[in-house]
Amino acid sequence: MQNAMTDLAPGRFNSSEFGPGRKLAQFVLKLRNEPGTLEALSAIATSNRVNILSGSHDAPPNSDHGAWSFFADMTDSKQSAEELAKEFSSLPGTLDVKFKTATTLIVDTFHFPLFAGDQQVMVLATRSIAVIFLRVKELLGAGPATNVLLHQIGQATGKTNFELMLSKIDKETLLSSTSEIAGLWSAAGWGMQRIRELDLEGMTARTEIQSNFECSSYGTGSETPQSQFVRGCLSGYWSAFFQKRINAEETRCIAKGDGACEFLLTPA
Repeated sequence: MQNAMTDLAPGRFNSSEFGPGRKLAQFVLKLRNEPGTLEALSAIATSNRVNILSGSHDAPPNSDHGAWSFFADMTDSKQSAEELAKEFSSLPGTLDVKFKTATTLIVDTFHFPLFAGDQQVMVLATRSIAVIFLRVKELLGAGPATNVLLHQIGQATGKTNFELMLSKIDKETLLSSTSEIAGLWSAAGWGMQRIRELDLEGMTARTEIQSNFECSSYGTGSETPQSQFVRGCLSGYWSAFFQKRINAEETRCIAKGDGACEFLLTPA
């Protein structure tokens, strides 16, 4: 069994493909949610020398249909995108087909809004968020007031995240799935979190976050921990969970040269 923390492979969110001089296409298919449909469609693409570059497949277990969206390089295919779409449509498992073509650059204009689960989301580079935080510190000064502002924003974010999860998953399930809940951080690209200790009666916890996006932008020469927003997120989440104000103290920080950021959570 693979170690979920040490064997992580980088994920890639694809909203476009770039291939200088290549004939590119995007297909969006609505399918019957039954075994074999995706395999049959893939076989058609393969037999026509269509190189599938990236994509996504979504077929919820409680739905009678699903969707497959993918970018493809059709440079070496003798079929046009329109001909391929007709062949896809001929399969009994295909309910609908949409497509677009472009040369060199193709961008997904079929999907909006974007959802993660049932929550609307937007994609923002972690570097962009780090630049926002740094700019706030430049404008307001890297002092206590700025730290409090970022911490408060983090607390509100953490509380909101807990409430969103609680609207879908009961608290008992959240409690019994702490390792999976911690994994939401890496799934969202924030860092790799591991809950090291959790005392429900004492309402204390110790959690570690590798590659914390907030602190990564500071290098390794800081004399003090640099997490304000993430520290606030942890405080807000666990305060909402325990229904009591929980403080989060960053005891180790990658900005100081530590291997990971570590946070101690205790009642206020």
